[in-house]
Amino acid sequence: MQARCGADIRIAKDLTEFVRVKLAREGENLVATPTGSQGSGILSSMSLSDGLLIGPSTKNVLEKGTYATVLLVGGTDTLGEDAGGAVTTTTLFESRRQSH
Repeated sequence: MQARCGADIRIAKDLTEFVRVKLAREGENLVATPTGSQGSGILSSMSLSDGLLIGPSTKNVLEKGTYATVLLVGGTDTLGEDAGGAVTTTTLFESRRQSH
């Protein structure tokens, strides 16, 4: 799914980064805003998120208004719409268990 960045988002250059975001509808667009600190040990930012914005390795800032791909982290997003085949939290955890 595509969403517009609701703020400038800093990402690591030369590394594909997954930024935890909240989604909101503004007119016909979905807007993705980071949930706060993105450190690997900060679970609150994941529990507050609706999705993971994929930050491409070719940039170090995604500017406000830029479109990016977002993977939903639930079967239904908070906008009350069916995720329609999006990657769910359950799917992510099950695939990790199977790969070990």
